[in-house]
Amino acid sequence: MDLNEDCLINYYEFAVFAENWEGPERIPPAVPTGLLAWAGDGMVTLDWADNTESDLLGYNVYRSETSGSGYILLNPEPLTASAYVDTSVQNGLTYYYVVTAVDNLLNESAYSSEVIAAPDSITTIVIQENEPGFIGVFTGTIDSNNAGFTGTGFANTNNAVGMYIEWSVYAASAGTYQLQWRYANGSTNNRTGAVSVGGVTQATAISFPSTGGWTSWTTSALVPVSLSAGSNRIRLIAEMSEGLANIDWMSVTGVSPLPGS
Repeated sequence: MDLNEDCLINYYEFAVFAENWEGPERIPPAVPTGLLAWAGDGMVTLDWADNTESDLLGYNVYRSETSGSGYILLNPEPLTASAYVDTSVQNGLTYYYVVTAVDNLLNESAYSSEVIAAPDSITTIVIQENEPGFIGVFTGTIDSNNAGFTGTGFANTNNAVGMYIEWSVYAASAGTYQLQWRYANGSTNNRTGAVSVGGVTQATAISFPSTGGWTSWTTSALVPVSLSAGSNRIRLIAEMSEGLANIDWMSVTGVSPLPGS
């Protein structure tokens, strides 16, 4: 009987109704747990918890374009790692995944819980001050007295620990996004900041080294953060008594981000 409807008969399915099938072991491994999916540009990354059976052979990954049925086996041989990257997807389509565990006698577990992923193209947006997605400077000002900025000016926090700039970003799907800032730091000291998303700190000691002058602008290193599907409030928070560097804009790179309200 083709129990998992993959149009293939494996060892367990061949002998499932036989009372005398070869070998004493008929109990399949436990169902894998903790399956998670992250969609990217032309790819979906899967990860799940390790099974603990001593006779575990590996895992099978199944995919469907219909929730709950029509799963197709993706890997020709059982996977030895509890992770998989599916690069045979198309952007703009929605996929459903389950995984199973397989032991050395090819007993296969039932399907795991299903996860959903919708790969899409990676894009970058830039949020300027006084534009959609920019919430404000707390506390500080929007200034335009130092040349070289873009947009209408730049965000200048007060010189104190805890001052912050806040943005709103809409994420099409939950996942990892990259943040970057264009800034100027005319002081001789390296200024640092922390990033929080929805009030939860996700990165600290983000470096804004001196640029040699307040009219000399550069970009920071990329900072990965996890965004939830929907609106996300992002804060860049001063960690030093001098406050932050002057911030010209923030960019967000990921799966179809948009300025939030």
